[in-house]
Amino acid sequence: MRLTELHDDLTALRADLAAELEAISRLEAQTFSLNDEEAREDVRRIADEKKAHAASLIRQLERLDPKFA
Repeated sequence: MRLTELHDDLTALRADLAAELEAISRLEAQTFSLNDEEAREDVRRIADEKKAHAASLIRQLERLDPKFA
């Protein structure tokens, strides 16, 4: 992989990670404001899925950028 391709991949993965982290924060905040228990549980489940996505992105960043690890 060329250096410019690696840079592009890392930039995209970092942007994806930032979006996942932002979504996690927003969803977790919603669990405090939602009145309906079923809705709160669904939002918590979605936040947990986002955490799994973030963990996957972090693994890829660590693989491609050893200094990130």
